[in-house]
Amino acid sequence: MSAAEKAALRRRIREHAPDPEALQAESAALCARILESALFREAKAVAAFMPLPGEADIRPVLAACLASGKRLALPVTRADLSMTFRLAADLAALTPDAFGIPAPGPEAPGIPAGDLDLMLVPLSAVDARGYRLGKGGGCYDRWLRAHAFRGVTLGVALRHQWVERVPAEAWDIPLDRAVTPDTLVIFPENP
Repeated sequence: MSAAEKAALRRRIREHAPDPEALQAESAALCARILESALFREAKAVAAFMPLPGEADIRPVLAACLASGKRLALPVTRADLSMTFRLAADLAALTPDAFGIPAPGPEAPGIPAGDLDLMLVPLSAVDARGYRLGKGGGCYDRWLRAHAFRGVTLGVALRHQWVERVPAEAWDIPLDRAVTPDTLVIFPENP
C-alpha cells in the first residue's frame, strides 16, 4: 500500500471518530478492561503513552500504574523519530518532547527493554492479524526491532479503529494483543 493509501486510511479513521462524549465513554470502558486484566495486574513495569487527540484516553491507567507502585515508562521521541522510554514518576511534571507530546525529561532514568512486562501501544487502526497503522513514523516498529523486549504488546483500540485489513510492510511487527472497550483480543501467533 502506498503512502497515499495509508494517509487515506488514517483520514477515513479520523472521519469516523466518535464525538468527545462517546470517546470518553469508550476510553473509560477500555481503561476498566485494562485495569481488570491479568496482564496489567501482574505487570511490574508498564510502557505506555500519553494520548493524542482522537486516541483512547488512557490517563487513568497511567495514574493507576503510579498509584499501585508499578514502574511507568513513557516514550520520548526525538526529531529524527528515534524513541526511548524513560520512567515517569509524576504525570504533572512531564515536558514536551520534540513533537510536543508530554514526556519524561532528560533527567528521568531510562529503563531496559527487558525490564518491561507490558507495552500499551497507540494506533490509528488495527486488524484481526494484529497489524497496526500508526502515525507514519515507524517509531514503535523500529524500537521493537532494536530492543530485547520480551513482554506483551497490547494495542489500545477504540471501536472505529478496527479495520478489515491494515497494510503490512516487511518491517511491521504485529501486536500480541489488543484491547477495546468491549474485549481483549489475543492475536494468532506472529508469523
